[in-house]
Amino acid sequence: MTLFDPPPPKPPIHIWRYIVLGILILLIAEGLYFFFRNYPEERAVTRFLTTLEQGKFQEAYRLWQPSPSYSFQDFLHDWGMQGDYGKIREFQILGTKSKGSSLVIVGIKVNNVDPPLHIVVERKTKGLSYSVFTQEELAVFGTITSVGVDRFDIRERDGSTQTVMVDEHTRYRQGQQDIQLEDLKPGDQVSVRGQANSKKEFVAEAVRRATADDMQRFQNAGERALGAIVSINKNQLKIGNPPQGETIVLVNEQTQIMKDGQPVALKDLKVGDRIFVLGKETKGQFLATRVVTGQFRGPGQGRGNQQ
Repeated sequence: MTLFDPPPPKPPIHIWRYIVLGILILLIAEGLYFFFRNYPEERAVTRFLTTLEQGKFQEAYRLWQPSPSYSFQDFLHDWGMQGDYGKIREFQILGTKSKGSSLVIVGIKVNNVDPPLHIVVERKTKGLSYSVFTQEELAVFGTITSVGVDRFDIRERDGSTQTVMVDEHTRYRQGQQDIQLEDLKPGDQVSVRGQANSKKEFVAEAVRRATADDMQRFQNAGERALGAIVSINKNQLKIGNPPQGETIVLVNEQTQIMKDGQPVALKDLKVGDRIFVLGKETKGQFLATRVVTGQFRGPGQGRGNQQ
């Protein structure tokens, strides 16, 4: 090439290649986020159970981050060598589910004992507790956004999306009538009860499409609060939850209080107890309709000592 020859043409810039690559990277990043978003909480439970396997009960008690009312002797009664599981030989993480922005529910099976146990992990502190949620609250509830041949997607109340797998054993109901997967459509409000499979997919056992009456009952269930009792002043409970701060809960004669599955009185609650509260906030105060505390779905529920 001489000085008078024109310069060679520049290679064309394939801008669409970079756009497609960028989209693929975003999709992969989003998939990895949803797959691993509960991994720190799952790891906290795994570390706790591994510590128990090794017989390091004091260390496991520290990892639990117990409230003052849950003594080391109570812990040994539940998780020690003479506890319901006996010596822990094996465990399995069945799956996780976010509960709002501050809690994760981790399903586990210890020594292959049924039913599985649900452990609540606080995202910020990684503190553990027995699940205070009922079976209905452990289920998924939301609005269907898409329906496929073997799955459907729903958007939950907190804005997160859950893919629900279905199979030949899945049952579908609306009110008192049986329906089919083909009857579901985007926009339907559904509640789903199911289990995580070996691939950590949520597989539906029962799907209920909400009627107008169902929606009214759900809306009347009220708001929820969760935390440890910080102080008790007459009919007022101050509860603390590190991610959410402190909440004042009012209790009256209509409030139902349950402890270890049995009805109790306000005087049976004490500072340090972890409680789950259903109620409604009016005029800046949280009026409780139901207060639940105790060892829910935890050891000591009559499964027997597994040796």
